[in-house]
Amino acid sequence: MRTRKLLTFLLIAAIAAAMIVPAALADDAFYIDEEDAVTPTPTATPGSGQGSDTPAVDPSRDGKYWLDVALWHAGVNQASMGNIAFKDIKALLTTSGGAYKLYVGTRPVEASGYTTAITEVALPGDSAASGLATVLEGSFTTNTKFDGIAHVLTTVRVFELTLPNTTTEYINIRFKVPYTPMDAVGAATDGWLDARLRVYWQSATEAPANAELDPPTTIAKGTSSLDTSSGTGSGDAEGAPSYDGTDKATGIRVTAGEGIIPEGAELEVSEIKEDASDDKSKAAYESAKTALEGTAAKFALYDITLLSGGAEIQPDGTITLRVPIPEGFDKSKAALYRINDDSTATLIKGNVSGDVYIASLTRLSLYAIAEGFEAVASPADKFADIAGHWAYDYIRYAVERGLFAGVSETEFAPDGTMTRAMFVTVLGRIAGVDIEAYKGTAFDDVPEGEWHSAYVKWASEKEIVSGTGEGKFEPDASVTREQMAAILHRYAKFAGTALKTDDVSPFEDAGEISAYAKDAVDAMARAGIINGVGDGRFAPEDTATRAEVATLLSRFTQEYAA
Repeated sequence: MRTRKLLTFLLIAAIAAAMIVPAALADDAFYIDEEDAVTPTPTATPGSGQGSDTPAVDPSRDGKYWLDVALWHAGVNQASMGNIAFKDIKALLTTSGGAYKLYVGTRPVEASGYTTAITEVALPGDSAASGLATVLEGSFTTNTKFDGIAHVLTTVRVFELTLPNTTTEYINIRFKVPYTPMDAVGAATDGWLDARLRVYWQSATEAPANAELDPPTTIAKGTSSLDTSSGTGSGDAEGAPSYDGTDKATGIRVTAGEGIIPEGAELEVSEIKEDASDDKSKAAYESAKTALEGTAAKFALYDITLLSGGAEIQPDGTITLRVPIPEGFDKSKAALYRINDDSTATLIKGNVSGDVYIASLTRLSLYAIAEGFEAVASPADKFADIAGHWAYDYIRYAVERGLFAGVSETEFAPDGTMTRAMFVTVLGRIAGVDIEAYKGTAFDDVPEGEWHSAYVKWASEKEIVSGTGEGKFEPDASVTREQMAAILHRYAKFAGTALKTDDVSPFEDAGEISAYAKDAVDAMARAGIINGVGDGRFAPEDTATRAEVATLLSRFTQEYAA
C-alpha cells in the first residue's frame, strides 16, 4: 500500500533542480536515482549456508563472494544515517590462504536536499577489522544546499578491510560525510561519525574469479526526518503505523513514518524551569544554562521522551520534531539545541515555519529552544527580491528545506511562472520514478527523449494528468492555479494520502472553476493547502507563480510529508 513515504522529502532538491530552468533537468546534473537518512536494512539473499549447517562462506578454500552489508548505528540497533551511501552495492569478500579481505563500496547521496559523499573512513582502536585502505577514489561536487557553495569532494568509492574470520557480524568503523546537518553531530570529533559495518554473512553468493567492485557513481536518494517516513523496520517498531503525537501542554509534536515508533507509544514532555523544585530538574536546567552560556539570550527547556509499555524507548529511525517558539522570542534568532550529559549543547539544524521550529532527530532527550544573540543565517537571505513579499515565510521555508532554488545567485523571482512540464517532473521525482521504465509517448506534443518525457508518461499512466485535449499536454504552458490543484490532488490520491476535510467557505468565483478541477480545488482548500487570491476569489485561470508553488508545496510538506 502506498503511504506518506512517497511524499517525504524526496521533495528536496529534485524540486530545486526542476524549478530553476528546464536545462537543469535536461542534464540530470543534480539527481539521478531515488533523510542524514535512516534506510531499510538490506534483505539477506540466501547463500549456500542459509538454512543449513554449511557456512555461507567456506573459509577453507580460496574464492570470492558477494555479500550484503549495511552501515549500522554505533550504539542503537538500527541502520545509521549514512547507510544510504551503501544502497544497492554488494560488498566483495576474498578468501586466500586463510586471509579475509572485504571490499566495500559507497556512492554519493542525496537527503533532505543535501548532496554529499563519504570522504574518509577509519577504524577505531576497538574495531575487529584491521588494515583499512582506500582502494578506489572518486570526485563529487555537492549542490549549494549547505551554505550556498558547491564543494568539490575527493570521495571514497571502495575501501578494503582485513577481517579476522568469516563470522564477525559487526565491525566498528568511523566515517566523514561533510556539508550536511550531521556536521553538528560530528563537531566535537573533527567531523568523524561513529558507526558499525554490519555484514550479512548468510547473504553470501559465490562471485567469479575475476570479480571486481565498481560501485555506481549515481546519487542514491534517501529521506530525512525533516521529510521522512522511512525507518529501519527493525525491533519492536517493525510494521507499526505512522506516528503523530502532540503534547497538549507544550504543543510539542512528534511525527514519524511507518516502522519508526511502535503503535500505542505515548509522547511525554516535561518543561523544566529555573525554579524547578526537584533535584533532577534543577540539575538539568543548570546543565542547559552552562551549555548555552554565550550562545543564547534565553531558552525554554524540555525533557522529551517516548513511552511504550511503561518503558522509555527511542525511535527506530528518523523522526520530525516540531517545537513551538515561545512568545516573545525573536523567530529570526531561534535555534534548537540538544543538551548533552556533559553540559554541552549540540545545534540541531532545522527550519522555522510560522511560530514553530521543525527539526530532524534520531533520538529524544533534553532539548532547548533558544533565542540566540544574532539572527540565524538562511540561504534565502541572498535573494533580495523576496524581502517584504507576501510569501516570504513560505519561500524561506522552501529554500531552507531544499524545495526551491533561485533563478540566479541573488534572485528568486517569486512572481515568475512555472511550466506544466516542470510541475509534473517535480512530482515524478518526488515519487522516485524510474525514467527508464517509461518509454514512448503519452501525448503528441511530448516526444520521447525530452527532459520531461518519461515523467509526463508516468503521470499519464498513473492518471495524475490527462492532458489539455486533442492528444496534447502543452508542456511549455504555464501551469494554472486550477491545474496545479488538480494535479496535486490526483498525486495525493496516487500516493494514498489522507487529506483533512476542514469546513471552508466556497470561493466567490467557484462558478469559474473548470468542471474537472472543482472537486480538487475544494479538497485542497479543505486540506489547508490552497487559499484564494483575496476578496474570496480563487482565480482558477491565473498562472501559478513560483511564490504560489512554494507556498503550496511548503504547506503540503509541513502538514502531510512528515
